[in-house]
Amino acid sequence: VQVEIVDNAPGLFAASSGGYGPAVVQNFLSAAERPVNTLDSAAVRGQVVTIYATGLGRVPFPDNVAPTPTPIEAAVSVRVGERDATVLY
Repeated sequence: VQVEIVDNAPGLFAASSGGYGPAVVQNFLSAAERPVNTLDSAAVRGQVVTIYATGLGRVPFPDNVAPTPTPIEAAVSVRVGERDATVLY
């Protein structure tokens, strides 16, 4: 079987854990309170959210340990509607 290796192939983790449906996005209210973003609990303008993704490219830590909030080599951009969002890490 041939396998193609690419620099990156982004994908978001799904809330269903089955690879379909809404992405896993958490609204940051405090370090202890990060509810999942839903229609009933949506983020507000200017609020920080966490989006869980994979396939963004090389990471500066071993891939057999829990990830750390560290910038990666890949250029990541996020758009909300027609606007670019600020990416913190």
